[in-house]
Amino acid sequence: MIKKIRILGIDYPVTYVDMCGNVGQCHNLETKIVIDTAQNSEQHQPCVLLHEIIEALDYRLELKLDHNVLTSLESGLYQVFRDNPGLAKYIITGK
Repeated sequence: MIKKIRILGIDYPVTYVDMCGNVGQCHNLETKIVIDTAQNSEQHQPCVLLHEIIEALDYRLELKLDHNVLTSLESGLYQVFRDNPGLAKYIITGK
């Protein structure tokens, strides 16, 4: 489990708790991300985390993305990373 993620130079602690109603939340003013453990299996939690990261980027970059677009980006990017396990390393290192 990821405990902290840096988004555009800002550290967001990531907590995993039993929430009601939401599968995840990005609190931009408090710079924290919360992932629901009750509604998300361990396999689904990385997908929710990616969604919340995109939420933070949307806020910080003032993109004003429609939530359907944001969710589509999350689903598409998550699947690309799942289908190409070496992709993140290649993007970072060029190797």
